[in-house]
Amino acid sequence: EASDWVGPADATDYYAFRITERQAVTIGLDGLSADADINLEGADGTNLLSGTNTDTEAEALTATLDPGTYYLNVYPAGSEATEYRVTVAGAPAAPPPPDHAGNTPEEAGTIERVGPQAVTIKDWVGFTDRDDYWRFTLANRADVTIRLTMDQGDADIDLLRASDQESLISGAESGTDPEELQLRLDPGTYLLRVYSYQGDTPYTLEAKAVPAK
Repeated sequence: EASDWVGPADATDYYAFRITERQAVTIGLDGLSADADINLEGADGTNLLSGTNTDTEAEALTATLDPGTYYLNVYPAGSEATEYRVTVAGAPAAPPPPDHAGNTPEEAGTIERVGPQAVTIKDWVGFTDRDDYWRFTLANRADVTIRLTMDQGDADIDLLRASDQESLISGAESGTDPEELQLRLDPGTYLLRVYSYQGDTPYTLEAKAVPAK
């Protein structure tokens, strides 16, 4: 744990911590007299998770993290200064599930034979595997339906044209609400990007293409 203060004259405090094995990490921010928030960031500065409690409510973040260096950014959420206490605790975490998708468009996994019968894929995204890419090809013009379901966390989805990676349609439902994309597509190759918005998220992806009349 560590204690300090933030306010208009000291608008951000950073702390670094390092873990040497996969850990289930719990981060707390409390002891507040005014509103302050906290972000968990990766070694490259990517924001992994944010606390959003209001006023002087304590913040609590949980994340399963792979070995590496991480940063905590504590900052005032209003115009008043506040003292605070930040805590970090870790416990051993289970190994991540197998990852069958590529993390870049060039490494995208392949969804075979997308047609009138839905093809189902199961995988996951999370703090340490933020993007999954899947590729599929249409031989004929078709009405395509993509459905993403999840039981925990929060993931979103984009449908992109493979040739220039232009986004054609996106889903951004909150929480575990299902995402569904529907679009008429010409023959060609397309990419589905499933990406983590909040927490580790096992997901089921269904793809269906009905020949357009």
